Amino acid sequence: MEGELTPMMRQYRDMKARYPEAILFFQLGDFYETFFEDAELIARELEITLTSRDGVPMAGVPVRRAEFYVQKLLKRGYKVALCPQLEPPGRGKKLLKRAVVRVLTPGTVIEEGALEADRDVLLAALWPEGERVGLAWAEAASGAFFAEELPWAELPNLAARLSVVEWLLPEGTELPWKPAAALTHRPPFYFQEEALWKRFPGALSAAPLAAKAAGGLLRYLAETLGELPHLRPPTLRTEAETMVLDAFTQRSLELTAPLRPEGKLTLLSVLDRTKTPMG
Repeated sequence: MEGELTPMMRQYRDMKARYPEAILFFQLGDFYETFFEDAELIARELEITLTSRDGVPMAGVPVRRAEFYVQKLLKRGYKVALCPQLEPPGRGKKLLKRAVVRVLTPGTVIEEGALEADRDVLLAALWPEGERVGLAWAEAASGAFFAEELPWAELPNLAARLSVVEWLLPEGTELPWKPAAALTHRPPFYFQEEALWKRFPGALSAAPLAAKAAGGLLRYLAETLGELPHLRPPTLRTEAETMVLDAFTQRSLELTAPLRPEGKLTLLSVLDRTKTPMG
């Protein structure tokens, strides 16, 4: 198989091997092309034409419309790695230089055109030990950054309040419910306090489980964005200062989601009709 691949397809294969979790958008001229399983996936999800070249499935979208298609994939829980051409095509050039410049995931969106005014884009990371769990969550676009330690059994209730779009978990850890959000796993060594303290010295020192979760979250943001966004120091929330509503109560009160599929109004949608820029 190695000898049958063209230099360009070997370049594609090498890039894809570095980002196996993501759909690789590989620029060829005016299009971002995908190949093999990625091509079959986006043809199905985006309802675009699946073609083939030399027996290799392929599907593509115009570069100028890439943001539109990428957002559709992100909303369905997929990750996308953008691999543009880094030099213009020229006479005699057999292989153009390309590199992945951005990995877009549901929880790390910062591009203004991809954000929704009435919906937070929350990335959450957790670190469990025994019957307790440390949780950190942030919105990269706004800089909001919070953390909490709580019993493992109470995590579903907190998760229902946060509406997380992507969870970062240690390998071997699964959530005690089936989330609609995207799931990303990393090795346990990924979750280290040092990554947090390098950015915010001494932060969350009184909450070691939350500090590990926050360290993993910062490391993942740097991995996907290429650099850390501007985040405020993490605010530690405690159980004593929070009134907890369980998931059943939240659904019954229709706080953020209607009970009936055809319903549109929620308490938040009624209240969130601001008249001035400051709300």
